[in-house]
This record gives sequence, C-alpha cells and structure tokens, in this order.
Amino acid sequence: MRRCNGTSHATHAANRAWRWIVRAGCLMLLAAAQPAAAQAQAPDTLTPSATPEAEAPSLATLAEDVATPQAVPWLQWHTANFFTSCDGNCAVSLYGGREVTTGMTSVFLFNHPTPLWNWQYGNAGLFAGTFSRRFATLFGGLDLETEGGVGQRFGDMHATEFWLALDLRWTRFPWNDYVRTTVALADGPDYATRIDAEERRLSPTGTSEVLNYFTPEVTFALPSDPNDEILFRFHHRSGIFGLINNTRAAAQFATVGYRHRF
Repeated sequence: MRRCNGTSHATHAANRAWRWIVRAGCLMLLAAAQPAAAQAQAPDTLTPSATPEAEAPSLATLAEDVATPQAVPWLQWHTANFFTSCDGNCAVSLYGGREVTTGMTSVFLFNHPTPLWNWQYGNAGLFAGTFSRRFATLFGGLDLETEGGVGQRFGDMHATEFWLALDLRWTRFPWNDYVRTTVALADGPDYATRIDAEERRLSPTGTSEVLNYFTPEVTFALPSDPNDEILFRFHHRSGIFGLINNTRAAAQFATVGYRHRF
C-alpha cells in the first residue's frame, strides 16, 4: 500500500514536471517566432518610407531637367551639307508687283510719313524669283540666309535685275501657333542691265547700273503648312543716300508672292 502511494505521488510529480517542460518549450517557441515575424514584416513597414527616397529626384536633377530643354546655343550652323542636301534650309520664291514712286523713307514713316492708301504709283511693274539658303541661326530666332535673285521689269521699264543679298530673318513671334510669321531684311549688290529713263528721272543727280539692294519683307504661313508662305516684299534698290555715284533714288516695287521652303 505504501509502495503504491509512493508510486502514485511520483507519477503525479512527473506529470506536473512534464507539463511545465511543455509549457516552457511553447513559451520558448513563441519567443523565437516573434522576432522572425517582426523581421518578415519589416520590409513592408519600411517600404512606404523607403520608396519616396528612391524615387524622389534631387534638386540638382530637377534643375537640369528644367534647364536642358530651354538651353539654346547662341549660334547654330546649318552648313554641314551646304552644297548638297538642303535639309529644310532652302527656299524658292516668286513675286511681282507695281512700281512705287513715293520715297522709301516716307513709305516706312521715317520722313514725311505716307500711309499705304496715299502711296504714289508709276506705270512699271516687276516679276522676280529668288533662291535662298539658311546657313546660321542666332539666339534661336534670327536666321541668316544667302539669297540670289533675278527680276524682269515691264511697262515703262525694261531692265533685267540680278542681285546677291544677305537676309536677316526674325522667326520667333508669340502668335506663331496661330499664324507663322517672319520679318526679314535683305541687303546686297544689285545690277541692272540698263538704266531706264524712269530711274534717270527719279535721280537727276546721277545713277548707276550697280546699286544697293535693300528689301524688307514679311511672310505668313499656316502652322499646319509652315513651308508654304505668302510674302509681302518691298523690292528696292538705291544709291544709299547718294553714296553710289550720287544716286538719290531708283526703282522700287511693292510686291506680293509665294515662297516654298524645302
């Protein structure tokens, strides 16, 4: 009887010890599992804060991105294929019009301003054609072009003109998204095959076959067809206020025409 009770107490103590061992083991497993779970969740927790740091550009990068598209070289050459391919830098034009006898300084409102509707006209006309090529651009808006042209007078004048000129053309206007506009000035030597009587009358102090070609113009084109332009050109040649052979005036024509760029 004593032996049985001794055995019962020993068994009960062993069971209690086993239960404590099991509980201790479970607690140890839970304690070991919690750091692993925390580590597994750490990337998800850090991702929101880490992602903006990886995607956010620096101030220097933003400055470069903003400045780069606006960076325009002050001088851009278009001469890589100057004598071969045009690459959009060439143009041909045809224009014609009537002789204007009102002085150029009055026409352009410098001296005794005369509005368009009060201009005086002669009985001669001009039909002309030109070929031009852009070779440089300054400040992203001022095109430099070379131009060669030939014109035939008719009516009271009969001379044929030949000229070479340097064209300065401004192309950047705020309304270009609606009407593409350019304003240009051509200047260079002009040769006439004869001195017409009308030119002698305009400058009795002297005249010459070779005079200065000084011609302003304005062009308009649709944004959808920028290579096809309507041009208004004041075709003018003179002696530069008497500098060339004391020539004070010469033939000039108000003209309208068409230019195609290619």
